[in-house]
Amino acid sequence: MWGIIGAKSFSSWPIVDKKFIDDHLETQGDYCIRVTNQARQFKTQNQKHLKEEIRVSLPLMYQELFKKEASFLPDLKAVIKAKEITFERKEISFSL
Repeated sequence: MWGIIGAKSFSSWPIVDKKFIDDHLETQGDYCIRVTNQARQFKTQNQKHLKEEIRVSLPLMYQELFKKEASFLPDLKAVIKAKEITFERKEISFSL
């Protein structure tokens, strides 16, 4: 539709400033999305409401990832409604 009426943009796209890119936070964010998706699948498979609290165990190898000063762990806990998040297994696991 915009092509039909001749819409034009007079501003340019912003240029990426690589000094603001933090690979550590990118990795944390990607992992949080993965855990969130799996938590939602777990709740759906167990016929639980998305607001139902769960317990989460993450692989021990990811403990260091979340120990950094800027951690998404509190946000992850809030988004998936986790009672607790522990680091003790070889893979992600959930329980009610």
